Amino acid sequence: MKRLAVSALLFLLAGTILCNAARKPNFILIYTDDQGYNDLGCYGSVLGIETPHIDRLATEGMKLNAFYNASSVCTASRASILTGCSHKRIKTNFFSAKAKQGMHPDEVTIADHLKANGYATACIGKWHLGHLKPFLPLAQGFDYYYGIPFSNDMNPGDGVPLMKGNEIIEQPVEQKTLTRRYTDEALKFIKECAGKPFFVYLAHAMPHVPLFYPDDFESDAPTQYGRTVEHLDAETGRLMEYIRGDKKLATNTFVIFTSDNGPWLSKGKEHSGRPDPCRGGKFTTWDGGSRVPCIMWAPGKIGEGAVTDEIVSSMDIFPTLASLAQAELGPADTRGPIDGLDISGFLLGRSKASPRKEIMFYTNQGHLQGFRQGDFKIRIAGGPQLYEITKDPGEADNLYKKGDPYVARYNTMLARMQDIADDWRRNARACGKIADFPQ
Repeated sequence: MKRLAVSALLFLLAGTILCNAARKPNFILIYTDDQGYNDLGCYGSVLGIETPHIDRLATEGMKLNAFYNASSVCTASRASILTGCSHKRIKTNFFSAKAKQGMHPDEVTIADHLKANGYATACIGKWHLGHLKPFLPLAQGFDYYYGIPFSNDMNPGDGVPLMKGNEIIEQPVEQKTLTRRYTDEALKFIKECAGKPFFVYLAHAMPHVPLFYPDDFESDAPTQYGRTVEHLDAETGRLMEYIRGDKKLATNTFVIFTSDNGPWLSKGKEHSGRPDPCRGGKFTTWDGGSRVPCIMWAPGKIGEGAVTDEIVSSMDIFPTLASLAQAELGPADTRGPIDGLDISGFLLGRSKASPRKEIMFYTNQGHLQGFRQGDFKIRIAGGPQLYEITKDPGEADNLYKKGDPYVARYNTMLARMQDIADDWRRNARACGKIADFPQ
C-alpha cells in the first residue's frame, strides 16, 4: 500500500510539474520604429490617426504614460530592451549598414534566457544590432529570423535586404507589403509552436521613413505618416484577432506594444509623428526623444483599463518577462550587472508603484545630458535646467533659474546622475568587432 501511495504521489507531482510548465506564459513584444508618444488614438493623436485595434489593447490592458527607452536612437534602444542594460554599459550607440561591429554575441538577450527555459523564440522585423553573421538574431538567442538587418533607409546602393535566417532572400525588399508579411510570419511562427511557450519580438520597420503601406490599404488619415501608422494598427488587429480567437493563447499571452524612440521631426509634417505634450523627438534628450507610447496586455493578469503615470524603462522588460516566465535572473544568467528592474509585481497589481524611480538621458552619440528622478528632470545641455516633468512635460519652465530650493535639488540630482554614469563606465562591456569572430 505504501508503495502504491508513493507512486500515486509521484504521479501527482509529475502532473503538477507538467501543468506548471504548461502555464508558462507566451510573450509578444511589438516594437515600432520612430513612432511618437502622441501617435495613437488612445494617446490623443493630434494628427487624427485612428488606431482602434491598439486602442482596444489599452482598454483591455494597461496604458503607460511614462515609459522611456534607454535612448532616443534605434541601435541603442534595441540593445537595451533586449539585454536589460544601458547601451552605455554594453557600448552600443549606432551601427551603419557598413559597420564591422555589432552587439557582442556573449551578451545575454531576452531570447537567450527564455530559450534556455524552454521557449521558442523568433525575431521578425528590423534588427539593427549588427548585420554580419556573428551578430544576427540566430547568434543572439533566436530560433527564427525574418526581417531586415538595419533601418529601411540604409544601403542605398544595393537596396535594403530581406533576410531569412542568415541568408538574403530579397534585395531590395518590397517595402509596401513588409508590415503585412511580418504579421504573416509572426502568425505562422505562433501556429507552429503547437503549445510550446513562445517569445515573438515583432520589430516593425515602420513608421521609419521611407513610409510604406500596401496599395490596397484604405485610410482617411491626412498624412502618409498617419496612413502608415493606421496600417500598423490594422496588422496588429489581425495578429490580435488570432490570439483572442484561441482560448489558450488569449488567457496566457502577454502583449507589449511600444516604439523604439520618438518621432523624426525633421522629416516634416507629412512624414513624421508627434511627441505632444512632450518636447523634442528622435536624437534629442528632451522627453519626446525617448518617452514613447506603451501598452501592456494580458487579460486576467493585468488590470483592465489601467492607466499609470509610474516610470517604467525599456530596460525593465527583460527581467520582468524572466520573472513572469518563472525564470528569474541571477548574476550568472546575465554575465554581469544589468540595469533593468522587475516590474512584474506592479503589472500584476501586487504593488501600486513601479520600482523604477530614475531615468538617464543620453544623446545618439552617447553623451549624458539628462536625468529624471521622480517628478523632476534635470538637463545639463546648454546650462543647468530643472523641470517638474509631471506638470511640465513640454520642459518650458526652467525652475533652476528661480534659485533655492530648486538649485539644491538640481545639485543633488546631478550628483546622483554622475554616480550612475560612473558605475556604467566602470562596469562597461565591449561591443563586438567582426575581426574577433569567424564569419
